[in-house]
Amino acid sequence: MLEVRIEAVDDEGAGVGPGGGRSVHVAGALPGEVVRAATLHRSPHRPESWARLVEVLEPSPARREPPCPAHGRCGGCPLQHAAYDEQLRLKRARVERALARHPSLHGVVVAACVPAPAETRYRDQAKYVVARLKGRTVPASYAPRSHRPVDMTGCLVPEAPVQAAAEAAVAAAAALGVPVYDERRRTGLLRYVVSRANSSGQTLVVLVAAADFPEAEALARGLRARCPFVVGVILDVNTASGGVILGGAGRVLDGVDEVEEDLGGVRLVLGARAFFQVNRAQAARLYVLCAELAALRPTDVLLDLYSGVGGIALTLAPRAARVIGIEASAAAVASARRAASAASSSCEFRCGDVAPLLAEVAHADVVVLDPPRKGCAPAVLVRLAALAPRRIVYVSCDPRSLARDLDRLAALGYRTSEVQPLDLFPGTAHVECVAALSRE
Repeated sequence: MLEVRIEAVDDEGAGVGPGGGRSVHVAGALPGEVVRAATLHRSPHRPESWARLVEVLEPSPARREPPCPAHGRCGGCPLQHAAYDEQLRLKRARVERALARHPSLHGVVVAACVPAPAETRYRDQAKYVVARLKGRTVPASYAPRSHRPVDMTGCLVPEAPVQAAAEAAVAAAAALGVPVYDERRRTGLLRYVVSRANSSGQTLVVLVAAADFPEAEALARGLRARCPFVVGVILDVNTASGGVILGGAGRVLDGVDEVEEDLGGVRLVLGARAFFQVNRAQAARLYVLCAELAALRPTDVLLDLYSGVGGIALTLAPRAARVIGIEASAAAVASARRAASAASSSCEFRCGDVAPLLAEVAHADVVVLDPPRKGCAPAVLVRLAALAPRRIVYVSCDPRSLARDLDRLAALGYRTSEVQPLDLFPGTAHVECVAALSRE
């Protein structure tokens, strides 16, 4: 048993402090607290260990009762027991720590984190594993670092129609006797349920199964009859092992497979599989911020890399002479092209890996980057710098990869002028950032 004074939180939201000659990570502990913890694991490579919180000896004034009943069991919102102002402070500090690791970024000011308008009911998408617990079929999540399912019935994080659709789909499957998939024995059928809603509450549901099954159409019709806001039900057959949820292209069982989303006057087309920010209110703020930091001129050529369904490109298009989006997902590009056509926008979307397609671009005045969590490959940044855009706006969901890439861009002649964090995931340690860079 250890007594630990918590000094910070790690990237997963666990408290960290010195104990027994190591940095001890304690889930559920907050900075400023003194806690008693039981060691679970010691790293054989680094002076670090992970421990279970046993008792809070000196609580932080920021500690509060978490609003969600599943808090502490599912692990999805590890900071929900901290007052919201404290969550925002911790997220800003996380970004500052990431930048501080790189001398080239010393002096870059990190602004206060932009708060989300709501701490609960903010996610427009939910992904649940289907599980049998205590004789019931329920939507579940795996507990941290395990395959132990936790009942997520009543979770307060997804928007109401998103959560209601997921729970109703699982109940409908159970009523029809559709067997739940067993990951270890590789038996059964229903594996996951994914639901997504637009701002009007129109909801898509994806049933992920190990194989097609005869009750699928009846399940879809029954679900839509019970939940009129569900506009489409899709079956996705996924036979692969591992943690990838969605498998093939999917088959529409009933209704449609896309919904339209209005984001700050920009209409997007979203399929159930398309990547889109899960907090639409904050996504709208993020796109406006990108437009401000891009400082576009009417004659500019804008390049939007990792453009997804086209949200940023379509938002910024009226301010530029030409917009080119590059995205690897064919489904996302198809959605972006339909949205551009409906809006009579001149945005051009190209499908393929960013690095080779970027090599085909001859000129760009401003570039927006919104890469996956791992950030950009070095070749992408080198090619980008060779284009010599006047401004770069970098959107990132991971402070470490953002700081690494800002450092690489500094070596290529680009100075980071500001970094603005935004909270798209209240209750978690995740933080979105937008960085503005210009040529030195």
